[in-house]
Amino acid sequence: MAKKVSRKKPLKKTHAKPPVPPTPAKKTRGTTKASPKSPKPKSSKPKSSKPKSSKPRSATDRASSSAFAFTDGLLSPDAVRDIKLSCKSSSWSSGRSGGVAPPAPGAGPRARMLGYDDTQEPTHRPVIVAEGDSWFDYPPGVDILNWMHVDHGYSVQQFSHYGDTLENMIYGEHAAAAKPTDFLIRTIEHHRPRAFLFSGGGNDVAGPELRPFLNHAQSGLPAIRLDYAERVFNENVRRAYEHLLDAFHGASITTPVLAHGYGYPIPDGRSVDLLIFRVAGPWLKPAFDEKQWGPREAKETMRTLIDMFNDMLAGLASDYPDRFYHVDVRDLVRDADWVNELHVADSCYRRIARRFQEIIEIAT
Repeated sequence: MAKKVSRKKPLKKTHAKPPVPPTPAKKTRGTTKASPKSPKPKSSKPKSSKPKSSKPRSATDRASSSAFAFTDGLLSPDAVRDIKLSCKSSSWSSGRSGGVAPPAPGAGPRARMLGYDDTQEPTHRPVIVAEGDSWFDYPPGVDILNWMHVDHGYSVQQFSHYGDTLENMIYGEHAAAAKPTDFLIRTIEHHRPRAFLFSGGGNDVAGPELRPFLNHAQSGLPAIRLDYAERVFNENVRRAYEHLLDAFHGASITTPVLAHGYGYPIPDGRSVDLLIFRVAGPWLKPAFDEKQWGPREAKETMRTLIDMFNDMLAGLASDYPDRFYHVDVRDLVRDADWVNELHVADSCYRRIARRFQEIIEIAT
């Protein structure tokens, strides 16, 4: 019996010992210091899921961390959508424009604000005002103004619209009740922006407007009519820019004006397509085909025209010092950047926006 008891006692002891080691081990890990650690990972899971869902809503945060992924210079459709949403435009139609009367429908240029809540003044962001064509308003992709908001933190008072011509931007339509420059002056006086950005002239040498610049191949003359091109750029186009600058000067506006001269396009017949549908273009190749010029002559002609346009802008910068700044982007636009005859890839527009920011810092 004593043997049996002695066997039972050690068995009880052995059963008592195994629980003992785990309990001190739990106590050393499960003290008051360890107990909050275990719920933290559980509570952190829902918290970590919130930023994941909020990331698509904050393109600015992703841009600051260089999180954009480009494929052949293009962003994914989702990324383009996210950036466009982050640059959501608000209209002056609400009437909350700080005392600046909104443009009447059909009576003036479009007025939209990128990255701006029109229920309050945009005190949290510096403001720039912009007028222009599709390089400042490109629905299929992320244009220069989108990048100015996302990368450089501006609220952008935008009057630009794709397809607009220089004459319409400066002089307006015949039936318009007010001049476009009047709206720009009032906007600049109200917002006191850091700079005024301008993108105009590209549509004035594209499409049907390109034909008068060209001789016919059968004429035995050079492809480009130099005398005509020089007259257009140095008289017509320059005078439009001067009209804008003189209007600003007459209103005592000292805001620096920045304008770019585009890059060297490739007249290869590419257009803006949506699925199987052609939305716009081509704008260059048809004119060269009509005049019976080949790809080499067409490309050389467009380089000459773009150089002449940039030379005119450089001359303006010299004649209007500290008021007008030529943003030369020819070195930033490579052949591979063109997605069609008039527009470049998202990544290229981003580089151009960075060049604008560099000039703004110099000008201000």
